[in-house]
This record gives sequence, C-alpha cells and structure tokens, in this order.
Amino acid sequence: MSSGALSSRGTFFYKLVFPAIWIAVFLPSVYAASQSAVQRGSIGRPLAFSMEAAWLLVTIVVLYSTIPLVRVELRDGRIYVSNYRREIEIRHTDIERVT
Repeated sequence: MSSGALSSRGTFFYKLVFPAIWIAVFLPSVYAASQSAVQRGSIGRPLAFSMEAAWLLVTIVVLYSTIPLVRVELRDGRIYVSNYRREIEIRHTDIERVT
C-alpha cells in the first residue's frame, strides 16, 4: 500500500512555530514601542492602547486560523489525522464526504 502526507508540509510550521514566533517577538516589540512613544510624548496613551489592541486582534485571528490545522497522512490504506498531541485513525469506509 502507498503512504504519504496528505496535508501541507508547512502544517507544523503554521500550527506551532508561526504563532509562537508571532507572540514571542511581536508582543514585546509592540508593547515596548508603544510605551516608549508614550514616554517620549510622540503619541498619547489612547493611540498606544490602540496599537496593543490591534496586536491582540491579529493574535486572535492567527490563533483562530492555526489551532484547527491538522496533519493528515495515508499509511497502509488508512488515514491518520493528528493535531500533534493526539492521532486518530480513520478507515476509508467511515468517510461519507470530503469538503
């Protein structure tokens, strides 16, 4: 029987690495930039808060988009689906529809 990945090779990156980088790099950067600008008097506190809120909104969109991603593989005629924590096996006879 044939085997191979049915999901994108980038699934791991987009599900786990990208969100971690987004949060780890951009949270401190946005916060530091907004606080520094407020202290210098370049912008007011409401604008700084808006910058931080925009980061939070984009973070929610990133997580909402990446959390549902799963790795799908075909091994020995069976389909395996993994969210990188848990893997389930799906028999082809159990599939009614693919969209």
